[in-house]
Amino acid sequence: MSRFAKRRETAYYKIWYFWTTYGTKLQTENGYGTFKYEFVDKMSQLYQDIADAKNNVIIHGKILDILGEQIKHLIQFECCLDAFNDYICALRLLDVMFRHNMC
Repeated sequence: MSRFAKRRETAYYKIWYFWTTYGTKLQTENGYGTFKYEFVDKMSQLYQDIADAKNNVIIHGKILDILGEQIKHLIQFECCLDAFNDYICALRLLDVMFRHNMC
């Protein structure tokens, strides 16, 4: 396995781990009608696409959408601040890998 493939798999694992650890809590705390509802829903869809091994173009588009929303609104989650920052870093790494055709 190339070092890029290993990094991609590590980033995917961090996304999977974050969602399986905090996803239910985030969905409960940010339910329908809250400001962060759509953002959490996008995170859920990304997790599902990665778990289903969807097309990289679809995954990259969702990564860009999440990163754009996070930057635009400076979204953070107090219940898992450090883990969420790791999640965002994994998304940024994947974005760079997609942009430079390393995935």
